[in-house]
Amino acid sequence: MLYVVIDTLYAVLLWIIVFIPSSVLGVVIGSRIASGHRRILSIGIVTQTLFIVLSLLIICLFKLGDVIVFTIDQESLTESMVVFALLLAVSLIMNWANNKYVDDAGLISTQLLGESKVLVLTTLLVISPLGEEVLFRGLLEGYLIIHNDPAYAVVTIPALLFTLIHLQPLRKNPVLLVETLLVGLLLGYTRITTTSLIPVITGHSALNAGGIIVYSLITKCRGKN
Repeated sequence: MLYVVIDTLYAVLLWIIVFIPSSVLGVVIGSRIASGHRRILSIGIVTQTLFIVLSLLIICLFKLGDVIVFTIDQESLTESMVVFALLLAVSLIMNWANNKYVDDAGLISTQLLGESKVLVLTTLLVISPLGEEVLFRGLLEGYLIIHNDPAYAVVTIPALLFTLIHLQPLRKNPVLLVETLLVGLLLGYTRITTTSLIPVITGHSALNAGGIIVYSLITKCRGKN
């Protein structure tokens, strides 16, 4: 039991070393790059990019081995397609069942819709899933996996931290926090049942895509009324 606690604390420390500097620098650099509505997008892009860069740097400096695995083969591609379809369905159901999501914390704010749609969609469907999964299910969960920690710790710890970083924007809606925790658990489970981060990143992208689809449909319906 003691080794589980030590491994968990060490993994969380590695996560902190990446997350805090990335978040702070993301705000500072992103704010300098752009202002107004574009500032939100710039901060997101810079922060997610730093998640990737600093995670890889920590892995090299601490010689952590294969905590991040990008296996691109037939099996991984098949798993990715299955995961995408399943998590897209989950996302559509969750978001449609909770229409207040659009008002409280939609994946695309009305402000961002005024920006380049290509850049917004690229950020939400590619950059954000890649950045967050490299940090959460790559560095953090990958470390716990290679140290043979029990499944409950491997899946739960990243999911709890994933929920924690969404606490501020979602604090007024407990339902959304529960959904975020469930999403984190689903992605964590996907990570331990597949051999690559590719299906996990694909699944994260599917979850964001579901939010985008529901957001677009609901706003169109409201516009017609």
